[in-house]
Amino acid sequence: MGVYTEFIVDVKLKDSTPKEVISCIDCMMWNIDNSLFTYERNPLNNYCGSETFEKSFEDLHLKAHGDIKNYWSDIERFVDFLKPYIETGLIDNGAFAKSLYEEFDEWELYYT
Repeated sequence: MGVYTEFIVDVKLKDSTPKEVISCIDCMMWNIDNSLFTYERNPLNNYCGSETFEKSFEDLHLKAHGDIKNYWSDIERFVDFLKPYIETGLIDNGAFAKSLYEEFDEWELYYT
């Protein structure tokens, strides 16, 4: 069946973030095709249901949490895509995202 990676992103984007990038992220949140980000899987739409966590993207604040099969380094590619537009990471000590591979016990933190 494959191994999952838990992925959490909580970030405030810069006011100068291009409209095309904002549109792309919004499309990714709701699994709508977008030519700017055409990976096999995207880290913002493969989310497990949770009563305590809802993904959102409002006022340049992106917040999402879920699981993805990270076969083609989709998480890392998304992180690289997002980095130039980050104003502030809102996770542990300024990290903007973190991931936990199912077979490991330590989170990988992503910083700008």
